[in-house]
Amino acid sequence: MSLSYRNHCNGEWIESKSGNMLSVNNPAGEEDIISHFQLSTAADANQVIDAASTAQPEGAATPSLE
Repeated sequence: MSLSYRNHCNGEWIESKSGNMLSVNNPAGEEDIISHFQLSTAADANQVIDAASTAQPEGAATPSLE
């Protein structure tokens, strides 16, 4: 069984704009694929950066215990 991982942005798990995945093989048995990761693009990174920039003021104003 292999796991697939998506990008986390603005509180949601989203697909990469590329639609491509990287398969990771088990080093103990290279024929076994153990996971798949998004091959993110610059547009994906910019989306995450924009979301983080928008969320930053609210996050900075939130007390650490909250």
